[in-house]
Amino acid sequence: MSNSIKSVLLLGTLTGLLVVMGQVIGGNAGMVIAFGLAIMMNAGSYWFSDQIALRMAGAREVSPEEAAGRRARRAARTARCPRP
Repeated sequence: MSNSIKSVLLLGTLTGLLVVMGQVIGGNAGMVIAFGLAIMMNAGSYWFSDQIALRMAGAREVSPEEAAGRRARRAARTARCPRP
């Protein structure tokens, strides 16, 4: 099963769970509010997942003067591709 299908299934399941919880807690109005919240959470995770993962990992930009920057420049030159 591809990662795209797995992601859609996961987000769909979480949306369904949130909607059911909204129904139990707040009735029909709670279900609508929970669905709106789920849509916002899914959109946020779709557009900002890369930034969220980088911040959780504590990643930072490396300057070209640092050792890691020099290694990246040398590797990119060897591979004849642009430096990341």
